[in-house]
Amino acid sequence: MRFNAHFEAIQREVQRFWEHADLEEHLKGVGAHTTRFDRLIAGNGTWVDVRLWRGRAFNKKLCERHFRVVCSLVEASPEIWTNPWSHVLLSVLEPDSWVPFHQGHSNGQLTYHVPVMLPSDEAAELAVIPRGGSLPESEHDRIQSHPEEQVVSWKLGKTLVFDDSFAHAVRYRATSTSPVPDDRKLPRLLLLTRAWHPELDADERAALREFIRKGGEELPEGYEMLPLPVTL
Repeated sequence: MRFNAHFEAIQREVQRFWEHADLEEHLKGVGAHTTRFDRLIAGNGTWVDVRLWRGRAFNKKLCERHFRVVCSLVEASPEIWTNPWSHVLLSVLEPDSWVPFHQGHSNGQLTYHVPVMLPSDEAAELAVIPRGGSLPESEHDRIQSHPEEQVVSWKLGKTLVFDDSFAHAVRYRATSTSPVPDDRKLPRLLLLTRAWHPELDADERAALREFIRKGGEELPEGYEMLPLPVTL
């Protein structure tokens, strides 16, 4: 992944967009851009996103007008856009918000978080249960903490990589103790991408891609699609 090396340029693009009038048009509640399941797991507070890519389809207006650096990096990373499950999003969690434990449906990909805007006191955190399998339904239902969880805090400009098929939760507890004025009002804003798991070889990726494509690829209005490469 090339994101860390270009962090300052990515951050400038995101911060400019965050203050632009176009933000309101594209900022949607989670589940509008991903799956209806994501909408169901949204916990307390505000969890929203802006979608730039879905698989190999990209939002032409956003890429050309606001995110030339981000979109060029994604286009140069076929491990992202040839993955038919992939999304490239700006993921936004506002203060005093939480997302209960949930998990992705495939271990064939990894999730990459590039933090762009964070509170300074590590009030925003990711909790992961480091074992396979699903939580029992009685536990899975909107729980915020778990005795086996491991907690990680994001670091500005440092990509965090994890397998989201493991149960995980997100929490942002705003505090009044931050030394930075109004810092507790900052959202947790990160660039989220999903790419093929590196242990999947080219044949496995091609087989999965073709199987999923038979069900139809999403091409939302205003998006254009990159041609598939001959080989991965």
